[in-house]
Amino acid sequence: MKAIRFMSAIAAGALLAVAPPGAAQRAVPTPWQEDPFPSTYRAPPPDDMLLRGATILDGAGGRIDGGDVLLRGGKIVAVGKGLVNPGVREVDARGRWVTPGVIDVHTHNGTFVLPLTTIDRMASDVSDVSAPNVADTWVETAVNTQDMAFDRALANGVTTMQILPGSTPIFAGRSVVVKPVRAPTVSAMKVAGAVQGFKMACGENPKSWGAENDNDGPTSRQGVIAYMRQAFSDARDYKRAWERYRAGTAAAPKRDLKLEALAGILAGDIRVNLHCYRAGDIEAVLDVAKEFGFRIGAIHHATEAYKIPGQLPAAGTCSAVWADWWGFKMEAQDAVRAEAPLLERAGACVMMHSDSAADGQRLNIAAAKAAAAGRRIGIDIPPEQMIRWTTSNPAKLLGLDTRVGTIAPGYQADVVLWSGDPFSIYSKADLVLIDGAIAWDRSKPPPPSISDFELGRAGDGAMKSLAMLLALAATSPAAAQTLAVTNAEAWTMEADEPVRGATILIEDGRILSVTPGGAVPEGATVIDARGKPVTPGLVNAATQIGLVEVASALDTRDDASTDERSPGFDVSRALNGNSTLVSLARADGLTRALIYPSQSRAAPLSGEPSFARLRDGVNILDRPGVAVYVVIGGGAWDRLGARAQQWTALRKLLSDAKRAAAPPPAPEKKGKGKDRPGGPPPGAGVPPGGDASFVQIVTGKLPLAIQTNRESDIRQAAALAQEFGIRVVIVGGAEAWRAADVLAAAKVAVVLDPLANLPFAFDQVGTRQDNAVILTRAGVPVAFGMAGGIIHMTYNAGMALREGAGLSVANGLTYVEALRAVTVNPLSIWGRGGGTLAEGSDADLVVWDGDPLEPSTNAVAVIVEGRQASTRSRQDLLAERYKDAR
Repeated sequence: MKAIRFMSAIAAGALLAVAPPGAAQRAVPTPWQEDPFPSTYRAPPPDDMLLRGATILDGAGGRIDGGDVLLRGGKIVAVGKGLVNPGVREVDARGRWVTPGVIDVHTHNGTFVLPLTTIDRMASDVSDVSAPNVADTWVETAVNTQDMAFDRALANGVTTMQILPGSTPIFAGRSVVVKPVRAPTVSAMKVAGAVQGFKMACGENPKSWGAENDNDGPTSRQGVIAYMRQAFSDARDYKRAWERYRAGTAAAPKRDLKLEALAGILAGDIRVNLHCYRAGDIEAVLDVAKEFGFRIGAIHHATEAYKIPGQLPAAGTCSAVWADWWGFKMEAQDAVRAEAPLLERAGACVMMHSDSAADGQRLNIAAAKAAAAGRRIGIDIPPEQMIRWTTSNPAKLLGLDTRVGTIAPGYQADVVLWSGDPFSIYSKADLVLIDGAIAWDRSKPPPPSISDFELGRAGDGAMKSLAMLLALAATSPAAAQTLAVTNAEAWTMEADEPVRGATILIEDGRILSVTPGGAVPEGATVIDARGKPVTPGLVNAATQIGLVEVASALDTRDDASTDERSPGFDVSRALNGNSTLVSLARADGLTRALIYPSQSRAAPLSGEPSFARLRDGVNILDRPGVAVYVVIGGGAWDRLGARAQQWTALRKLLSDAKRAAAPPPAPEKKGKGKDRPGGPPPGAGVPPGGDASFVQIVTGKLPLAIQTNRESDIRQAAALAQEFGIRVVIVGGAEAWRAADVLAAAKVAVVLDPLANLPFAFDQVGTRQDNAVILTRAGVPVAFGMAGGIIHMTYNAGMALREGAGLSVANGLTYVEALRAVTVNPLSIWGRGGGTLAEGSDADLVVWDGDPLEPSTNAVAVIVEGRQASTRSRQDLLAERYKDAR
């Protein structure tokens, strides 16, 4: 592709004004080559250093063990072993890893700014949606540099990112490439000289927008493609008019900013980033590109690109993919975790991308997850190859491949020193250098956040805490069997260390024994763990698996009641064991889960959650009605006014239930030996409308689950527990760390989302990554779940749980504490026994091929109720079917 030539709009306008029609060849740039918003970024003074003795992944496919990297003057000067120190600071990097800085080619940082408000829902800066063609827009004119997502990305090794417009319009406008550095304006973050990017979209997003009332746009896939073709046909005529003008044979055409952008694409000066999912959609747009003679830089998301991998390299097009985003919309249903390895093996250019401020912190972990899925189907991608997915390949898309993305002499010193393997959930970015200057140093107190928003708010502590502390092929359930898991590293949860070389005997759904080197009874089915970890089955303490299939498709959701009074809304009646989400979660080691209801029209009431057991078959119900679930705070205000009203309504329900549960007064005596009955007649004290469930709360039979996040609400919940003498479980608890002592005194347990470190609402401004550490140290029972986040994690109920537990270890929990938070603790909190490998316990356990808290680890065998369950998911079947696609 041609490099962009920059010239100010003023200078270009002057040249156009003095060039009369009919003159000789005009030496003026075409208008789409101009940059009206020039970069003012200036590299800071460099920190020269020699990184000594590291494992180096150079981003270009090379690896050096025990290698050195010399950085001087903002550049990489030398790479190798035993480099001579020319007198610069020397950093002992032994046992650590060095890579190029991570490059995220698809973010909405600065436009999808957290915490969200109703303003964002009414009018978002992610995209202008006034028309299907807003090609004249430049997303950099909307970027808020105070977005705290830039800070989180930097602290996790990201040194370059492309901010793209959203995917509602067909032609969504120009992107911008930035460095995540503190700056009051985007121009001071902007990378000069990057190829100008442009966002296009096909498929479900643009056609759905066109079908909405009063919107002017296509309402079908074929309409979207037709719209593209007509727009490029008009742009081709516009481009030719400019060519005639520059040749001196015609007058300058009237400027049209939309046509200018599309003409720049046709000229090769502007690079297309295409939002597209399905294989047919990808092929259709590749055909449009071929018809009009331009190249698409990358297909973004590209969840079905693995079905047609040969078409991408043939078109000179890359794929920017996720590891495991797939369950949130219909056109993403066929996504597979193994997509990146499948594309890599087919010779396609592939890279990871985030599309999310949360996932933008863990792109290397996304690569690890994808590579693990590749191993499942026989494709082995080594680390030196994987690292290209987050470094050199993205650099090529951005036209920066001679400057960043590779560790080699002459390249800019955008470099990360990791505490360990960059594909391990436990590793952290110890040093992040941008242009050779230290932008992040984990060994020092963290600098003030990039985001001004966090100054003076509790959110600023989030960074400080980081430094401190379907089974489609399934058979019917098998009969009870005797199983022996041998050579196991058995984490029993009864001790802080595993039992090594253990034989775990299972019979009739129970664990008989866990014995080092124990004998195997005759006739037992043997699973050889080969020294690998074996844990109790994982338990998600708050999810909606079995209730929600596709989060954005309302007809696949059964999670909320429309009743005005719904404490008796029982989710167990809607559980769907045939959900594709169940088989995937089981393949990720999940064997049990609390299934909770969403907010109802009768806030704060939601309903009664159930416990599910992820056995094979449609029946996954373990126990219904294990609690009463309410939601207090943000998100419920529109159904019952201010939160004070919500607390008042809840207190009244508890008070009424307490009166109803009280024993009737003693009967009065009248006359000789005759009793006159006193008090209300039997059953008269139970309030109507299903509130009998609150009687079970005040009599200690059920806990009251309160989904809430703000400190003040959490303290109210603790006070409620003590006043009424009831069991309370906080779900969400983003600011629970602030009330740890109060929660411990009130014996209130907390179910946390361990991935959360961003405030998705103002109720969560105080969220921090070490929330679980603080609560655990205070003696508060903690379990992990996935309730109340902005990204619906039902479709990753197992993987997200493991990833979050691993992240909690990286931030201060001990390893066994994290395991307990996803095994024994959630069962105890919700009144269910088990979660251990103790004699007599339920035989729910998992054999892993590595550390279960590493997202790169796979479950080898999953045993539910003493039976080996299927670990085959629809994703496995899809990946295998298209394994050899060309």
